[in-house]
Amino acid sequence: MILLRKTRPEELDEVMRILAGARDFMHSRRIPQWDNGYPSRELISADMHRGDSYVLEEPGALLGVCTVTLLPDPSYAALTEGAWLCADEPYAALHRVAVNPACRGRGIGREIFSHAEALARELGVTSLRGDTHPQNKLMRRLFDASGFTLCGVIELVNTEESDTRRIAFQKVLI
Repeated sequence: MILLRKTRPEELDEVMRILAGARDFMHSRRIPQWDNGYPSRELISADMHRGDSYVLEEPGALLGVCTVTLLPDPSYAALTEGAWLCADEPYAALHRVAVNPACRGRGIGREIFSHAEALARELGVTSLRGDTHPQNKLMRRLFDASGFTLCGVIELVNTEESDTRRIAFQKVLI
């Protein structure tokens, strides 16, 4: 059985390996996302401390990781070239999605999205938001295949990354 659960402190090293694998995968495809050491160990530790870091697991294996948070994302405040579907409603944000390199091709990304959507519903919000680099075609397809709507463009704030332009997505959950 596959389930999404909060990351345990003793899993931090493995989570960081999964994130590094995703970063290497993006860079091998010349996607300028997750550069300058993003996401850092400190950022993931802070996610864990807040209870926002999750792992997708099946017995004996971590399949992927993500952050699901109810904290308002300051980068989402200034959406351009479009509009949020429900701008004034509470939302959860899905960030730092990564599939264990050993599990690629198994539909794990879709599983992460599906479980994150269920979690957002449990948290009582009306929508789930996320973003990706415009050149990250795999993640764009994953948003689309998961029923998200492309809403516009954001500029990342408070980030370690150098290339800050992202396309933003939202899925209404009601």
